[in-house]
Amino acid sequence: MAEIAERAPLAGKRLASERRRREVGTIASKLTDDSDTEGGDFSHSNLRLRYNTVRSYISAIQRLYEEQRSRRINPAPPPQGIPLNALKSRIIRVAYAQSRTEMDDRGEGTLKDAYTIAHIPQHTAAVWQERKAIACALRTQVDFLLGNHMLLRSSNRLPIELPDCFCLDLPNEGIQRASSSPAAKALVILMRQGKTNQHGRMEYGAALRHRDPNACLVSAVAFWLFWRWQVEGEPFPQFTTSENWYHTKLIRQSLSDPTSPLSPQTANVWTRKLYERCGIQTSKASHAPRIASSQNADLAGVPEASIRSAGR
Repeated sequence: MAEIAERAPLAGKRLASERRRREVGTIASKLTDDSDTEGGDFSHSNLRLRYNTVRSYISAIQRLYEEQRSRRINPAPPPQGIPLNALKSRIIRVAYAQSRTEMDDRGEGTLKDAYTIAHIPQHTAAVWQERKAIACALRTQVDFLLGNHMLLRSSNRLPIELPDCFCLDLPNEGIQRASSSPAAKALVILMRQGKTNQHGRMEYGAALRHRDPNACLVSAVAFWLFWRWQVEGEPFPQFTTSENWYHTKLIRQSLSDPTSPLSPQTANVWTRKLYERCGIQTSKASHAPRIASSQNADLAGVPEASIRSAGR
């Protein structure tokens, strides 16, 4: 395990940044020395794996040991104890010094590594400026606002199906003009899957209509469904039997396959594209709405217990 901790990463932003720094240093040395020597060897890296990467290796080894132990083919003691804990502690201790040596972005993971409330209408404007892949832009807008308004992870948002969505009357909300006034409605999402819900536990997310239509999840969902069924020509769900519509995804993969969820890779590509257009600068992609919304709620004075409850 100690050998694994001393390995250099094979890919990633840190390795690319190190190579760029070496290239700049090589060019500068050439200009200074005025020689025709070749550049440095970029195949060797001075970087080391981070704590989370080493921890994933440890988890994999422990799972392998447990499987072998259950089959009675590994009589060795568990791969845990004081040496392993000491290794973890050492990696954590040197992480800060290592990040300074590698010139890591010190703003990453801080309060500045997110967007503000003012960026949400700008994100909507970027969506409506799309002229080619309109469906992809509207779909990404729904994905973004689900994460922002309900603090949902990507693993909660992408599997949502039509039967998981319903409206709930709120008689004490909205404009109270007369007894015949229609009650305000909340958009409610039922969730029985996700990173922290592996056994079908029933959880809810909810959102009201926003006073700013450019930041409204309800209107974003309405425009997205209107585009699917009235513009693109996706067949309208048949509600006669559950089999006809229970597997229809809210954030579908494509027009030809509305029952398959959007892949996380495609979601990240479009999320990054719209972030760039509206000026959102963050190291996160699909997880940024959950982080930024929690921070914005805290700055607005929302109690921490309420934020934790919404974030599950």
